[in-house]
Order: sequence, then C-alpha cells, then structure tokens
Amino acid sequence: MMSTRGAGRARSTIEPRSAARLLATVRGPRHVPEPRSAARLLATVRGARHVPEPGPAARLLATVRGGRHVPEPGPAARLLAAVRGPHHTLEPEHLLDRALRNVRTGHFERSLAGLTAVGSLITAAEIFFEHDKASFGDPWMWAPVALGPVGAAAGTAGFFDRRMAKTALPIASAVIVANGLQGVVLHARGIAQKPGGFRNFTYNMEMGPPLLAPLLVTVVGGMGLLAAVLRREK
Repeated sequence: MMSTRGAGRARSTIEPRSAARLLATVRGPRHVPEPRSAARLLATVRGARHVPEPGPAARLLATVRGGRHVPEPGPAARLLAAVRGPHHTLEPEHLLDRALRNVRTGHFERSLAGLTAVGSLITAAEIFFEHDKASFGDPWMWAPVALGPVGAAAGTAGFFDRRMAKTALPIASAVIVANGLQGVVLHARGIAQKPGGFRNFTYNMEMGPPLLAPLLVTVVGGMGLLAAVLRREK
C-alpha cells in the first residue's frame, strides 16, 4: 500500500504542467527549455549571452565603420538606396567628399567649364596690358584679347547648360588653343628679329616678347576641351 502511494507521489512530482517542464524533468535540471522558435534555438546553442545576428545591411555597415553595429535601415531607406544606386550612402555627404568623388569618377564638366570662363577673362586682361606696352604694333595682338570674352561666354554657358558644354565650349576652346600656339610662333619671330636673334638668346628672351606666355592661353583653351569630354557632376 505504501509502495503504491509512494509511486503515486513520485508520479505526481514528475507529472508536467506543460510539454516544456516534462522535457526539463527528463533531461535534467541544467537543461535549457526547448525553444519555440529558430531564434531561441540559436540562442540555446550559442549560449545565454548570444546577441541575435544582424541583417546583411547592418553587417556591411558595421564592417565599414570599424565593428560598430548600426541598425538595419527601414523599408523606406532601403527603397531610396536602391533607387539612387549602390554607391549612395544614407548619411549626408560632405561637400569636399562629393567633389573628390566627382573628380575620381570624371564628373567635373561644370567645374572645368567655370574655370575656363574665369581663366579666359584673367588671361585676356593680362594680355591686354602686355600688348599695350608694345602699342599693339601687330594686328594679331588683338586676337587673344578679343577671344577672352568669347571663352568666358562659352564657359559660362557650358556651366549652366549641358548642351552648350558639348557644342559652344569645345569650339571656342579649340580657337583659343590655336591662337595660343600662333602666339608662340609670333613671339619667336619677334625674338628672332631682335639684334643677334637667337644667338643672343638670353638677352633677347629677357628684352623681347615672352616666348612661352601664349601657352597660358592654350592651357585655358585645353581646360575647355577637357570639360567637353568629361561627365557632368552629380
């Protein structure tokens, strides 16, 4: 009788109130209750302190930022990133970083067009005063002065309009480059006409027309030609 009661008590002590408690009784006191989901199963296998594994976007951002975990962006942010392309970042981009990225990827058409406009005006003003010293003795001395405003207008138009950057700017820039090369020839002829010519090279280079100065005009025109073949900034 006593054994029957003892057995009944033993059975009552191990009788579970739920499936989880029955499993815990059978497997021992240190057994962790069986998880009800894949995440709880992973936590049981990896230990009680295991942190749930982040998503792909969070792992990528954590790798780039030095191991600091960043929450995965929401649906709207992911959609915006998909529309803008894989190189777009969700953080606001610094002006200098954007400029350097444009230069690395060849997107600086507007910048060079603007530099062409400014450079044309500066060189035209400098050439005017230098040629004025010689009283514009040769009619060709007016050519680079007149082309300065032309290059400035074409550069400004190319800065604001993509179509002008591909049409008017390269045409004006090509004329400026040609005029700069012509200036080198004309200055060399002026040095040769000095007493002693190129035999007295040092003196005539210092006192005659500057031989390489017209190449500055060529550089300005070259910037305009380069701007025409590059891609526009984003």
